[in-house]
Amino acid sequence: MDNENINYSDYKYDFESKIVMNEQDYLDFNNVSYKRLAIIFEFIITGFITTRILILKSFNYYFQSETTDDMQLYLILSAVIVLLMGVIYFKTQRNIKNSYKRALFTTGEKYITHTTYFGEKIITATKNISREFDYSSITGVYETEKYILLKLQFNLFLIIGKDIKSNINNVDFISYIFSKSPNIKKKVVINVTNQKKVAFVFMCLTIALFVINLIIAVL
Repeated sequence: MDNENINYSDYKYDFESKIVMNEQDYLDFNNVSYKRLAIIFEFIITGFITTRILILKSFNYYFQSETTDDMQLYLILSAVIVLLMGVIYFKTQRNIKNSYKRALFTTGEKYITHTTYFGEKIITATKNISREFDYSSITGVYETEKYILLKLQFNLFLIIGKDIKSNINNVDFISYIFSKSPNIKKKVVINVTNQKKVAFVFMCLTIALFVINLIIAVL
């Protein structure tokens, strides 16, 4: 629910998080966007290596050597896969940067800023608008180097700074969220720090394997 121009200064809350994000901070938050990409790339490179090994074993057993046509088909498919990985990776990177620019353009601010209060409900407030969320809308908890990310429906995230202000004693923020969020199936924090680098490494390894196979085919 969106509410405009509401003063939440008297709102009774247990935790408060204030965020001021520049572009580097926004890129850190979006490591979570590369998590699925890193998993996909890991499966691709595993399949890439496994297929190559199986092909080698098959041809060595039956024919003692690979045929030119079969090697060409393998290289063509490999080239298509490498190209798609590159397109997906760099398109994701571009979309994230454009998303940051759109956010600044929409708010007219130099930085992305908001304050999130955790009490009876979750309230996220910016300069012009605020939103309320139920704890039941939280389905997972992620962590980057700088932020705690609360995953909501439709793959949306609440960004929470790690310098959280607490008004209650002997309760840490993560335990608090787990206790109040019935739809979090696994009560664990998933670390997504450096997922962009992980996805990039898998892409580079796949490219390297393709180049090696291409050199072997030419020689």
